[in-house]
Amino acid sequence: MAANQPGIVDLYPYLVKFFPNTYKYITIKESVLFLVLLGVNASSEDNRIIGGDPVDIKDYPYQIALFYKGKFNCGGSIVSEHLVVTAAHCVKGYSDISIRVGSSFHSSGGKIYEINDNDIIIHEKYVGRDTYWDYDIALLRTTESLFQDGLISKAIVLPSQDQPILANTSVIASGWGRRIPVFKSFLFGEQECRSSDEDQLHAVEVAIVDHNQCNKAYNGHLTCRMICSGVPEGGKNPCFGDSGGPLVANGVLVGVVSWGRGCAQKCYPTVYANVANLRTWIRDHGQI
Repeated sequence: MAANQPGIVDLYPYLVKFFPNTYKYITIKESVLFLVLLGVNASSEDNRIIGGDPVDIKDYPYQIALFYKGKFNCGGSIVSEHLVVTAAHCVKGYSDISIRVGSSFHSSGGKIYEINDNDIIIHEKYVGRDTYWDYDIALLRTTESLFQDGLISKAIVLPSQDQPILANTSVIASGWGRRIPVFKSFLFGEQECRSSDEDQLHAVEVAIVDHNQCNKAYNGHLTCRMICSGVPEGGKNPCFGDSGGPLVANGVLVGVVSWGRGCAQKCYPTVYANVANLRTWIRDHGQI
């Protein structure tokens, strides 16, 4: 994108200005919906993580793509033979959920699993916006095994309950969420930026942000069930479409992409469900 052309992140000041109490903080998945309010048509032609690189599913075999009515919606992580962890906001109120396993591309390859409505388990304390997406975690149970001959799939290791993760720890986020701003807006005209690798999985290395520092950035709305990641200069982190996806440290699933202000903005880290804090809930409801 040429210099001085506005990107999607640049539109957040307008959302905050016109809707200060409603759109200041939003889930990663909701971001696209709110951009529509400004006449934005967020293209799916270049819909990947910001600041990352294309990767192969062989190196991220726990990553899944989640679909609602056949359309790509979120990410998630395999944690056992029949169980996937994702964000509650990706599945609450939805039916006709399916996942693709074992492919570097969200639109092809691997294997599709249909998820029965009664196999969607949402944390009972999850409310949504009113509590800043606290307890933003859900489990998806499959009837068929996620580990099949010829399918590239493997469970990610879960942390122990309340296992600490220190600030500045290197972590990897992966997904098919937006990588480069692409939009059409009546305010700014048409802006497009395409890439040759289409819907390939991307990953980015960032770092855990000190909890108190992140909490201050978000005016005290963080709880112990949340952790944050980013880089001081911004420009790297999950974005639209990455919700529910993994944040991994040393091969352990430490976070589930949840919410934030904009995408990869300086001074505003991405917020994740803290898997270590929610580990007992996963054990009790997933029997793992």
